[in-house]
Parts: sequence; structure tokens; C-alpha cells
Amino acid sequence: MDATTLQSLGLKQSPVSNPEVAQPRLEEAWKVLDKQQRAEVVELSGVVRASVDRARRSGSISAKIAVPFAMVCGVSPSYLCGISDDKAVCDDAEIKKFLEPFGYEVKLKRGRKPKTATAEESTTIIDEPDIVPDVSLPETDLPFNKDSLARI
Repeated sequence: MDATTLQSLGLKQSPVSNPEVAQPRLEEAWKVLDKQQRAEVVELSGVVRASVDRARRSGSISAKIAVPFAMVCGVSPSYLCGISDDKAVCDDAEIKKFLEPFGYEVKLKRGRKPKTATAEESTTIIDEPDIVPDVSLPETDLPFNKDSLARI
């Protein structure tokens, strides 16, 4: 999941974790990250560094911070939040599985090519009459004259 897709989810800063379980996991994960990765967590979450530090120290973390944190660490956001003991790899399906119980609708992009119509499906046959009658009305029967059309 890229940064644009992540931002489009509109994640809120409501706590989604079990603080007693999440706090040591967050501290452990944070210690493993280098300076650049820590900055990436802050950037992807769209919050200030102090918010990330507060969530990490307290264990009370929101989806807005948990998902980017998990993406950078490469573990499941459910694991970081203390919801699951499975450290599963953080991929789009895992993020979707984590967010859906909290009411977020995540649409995953598929790697498949769009279906192309077969020649049979794309051929449209229009039945047209062979002879089109020429219908001409005298100018007096028209509610407008040709000069008024030229001005439009």
C-alpha cells in the first residue's frame, strides 16, 4: 500500500490497541528502526513525531499511526496493537483485515489486467433503413426562420 492510498483511507486518531500488550511491542519495534525508518513512520502517519512517541510510550495507538508503523516494521498492525499474537507480514490484505473491524472500507487494487471485450462482444450491429425519406417542411410551417438560427 502506497502513501497516497494510505492517506485516502482517512484513518482517525482513535485508539485501536490493547495498551498493556501493545506498549512493549511498539517499544521493541521502534528500537529496531533506524533514523530514516522512524522518520518514514511519522511522515506516512501524517502526525507529528510527538504523537508517535506518545502512542509508543503509552501503548495506546490509533490506526492512523499503527498502519504506517506496521508497514515500515514489516509486521501485522494487529500484532503491534496487541490484538493478535501473529507477527504476519504487513501486506495489503493484512491491513484490510486489521481495519475492517473498525469500520474502514479498504479497496485493494488487483494486479490483474482489465477484461477486454471479445470481437463478438464488441461488435455492435445497427439496423438502418436502406432508404431515408427526405422530409422537407415549407418555411412557413416552422416556428422559427433560418435567419434566427444563424444568430445562435
